[in-house]
Amino acid sequence: MFDYPAIVLSFIGQGFLSFGLWVHHMYATGLPRLGNTFFEASSISIGIPSGTMIFCWLATIASSRVRIAVPMLWIVAFFIIFILVGLSGLMLASVPIDLKVTDTYVLPSHIHLVLIGGAVAPLIGAAWFWFPKFTGRVLDNRLGVVQWVLFLVGSLITFSSMFVLGVSGMTRRVYTYPIIVSWDILNLIASIGAWTIGLSFLLFVFNLLKSLFSNTIAPANPYDASTLEWAISSSPPSYNFARIPVVESRSPL
Repeated sequence: MFDYPAIVLSFIGQGFLSFGLWVHHMYATGLPRLGNTFFEASSISIGIPSGTMIFCWLATIASSRVRIAVPMLWIVAFFIIFILVGLSGLMLASVPIDLKVTDTYVLPSHIHLVLIGGAVAPLIGAAWFWFPKFTGRVLDNRLGVVQWVLFLVGSLITFSSMFVLGVSGMTRRVYTYPIIVSWDILNLIASIGAWTIGLSFLLFVFNLLKSLFSNTIAPANPYDASTLEWAISSSPPSYNFARIPVVESRSPL
């Protein structure tokens, strides 16, 4: 990991700054202007530790021999989505801009894309990475690539359409709208994208069940990883290590 201490300090910095930025959800509730200014500064400042981590992770990839397996594709999806939507987060931290779009589709577009890029994509990548170690079986890579494409394309289509709808004035929490405003096409596109995301998850569940009942046994270290848990068979024996290994680094293999 490139500059491991910087990543740890950035996580701590994010946690500290998070105590002072939650009010950016409440700019429009009549808070004092001085208070809004303080929370605006905190909300924008969190881009510094977040950017530090992104650059450290990119430097880690650049200095490594990257193997484009399915888990790595999900990390690529994380970078694409999280960096794009992170820029909109800095925009929404500004009081004047946030007041303008606070009750529009811009907000659900932003937060859901943050969660999909920052949490869901890495979690699916982690599930792929650890599945052989948990179960002793391997997932179907072709289905994994199709699932990844459906998820990434569906996410970008859905929430970019919602973002444009919000900028054009569509408010949140409405079930209908006048046809004269021409929002129907973008809403249809967003719905198609959402169904595409759902289809990717159905494919993931199918892949899990298919692999659990297959006869393909996972090798001990299918990713040629460098951490200790991959030194034993997949799935691990009940006694784990026959001899307690001596560990001298974060990458003992």
